[in-house]
Amino acid sequence: MSDRIVKKEVNRIATWNVRSLGVRGKLENIEKEMKRLNTDILGMSDIKWKDEGNFWSENYRVIYSGDKNSNTGVG
Repeated sequence: MSDRIVKKEVNRIATWNVRSLGVRGKLENIEKEMKRLNTDILGMSDIKWKDEGNFWSENYRVIYSGDKNSNTGVG
């Protein structure tokens, strides 16, 4: 048996119903909360953004999918 210690990277994963990211400053608020809670991956429902895409915001990559009318969406 080996005395070697193997370190594993641990990712903290969470899900939130954000009830629309159409409000100015809401994405920045979510980023602050992710940092505060040490969350690496966040699944968001009800973001209400149009179409689909991805972009970088601060140190976080945002990947999203919505509809034509901004009625639904996940991120």
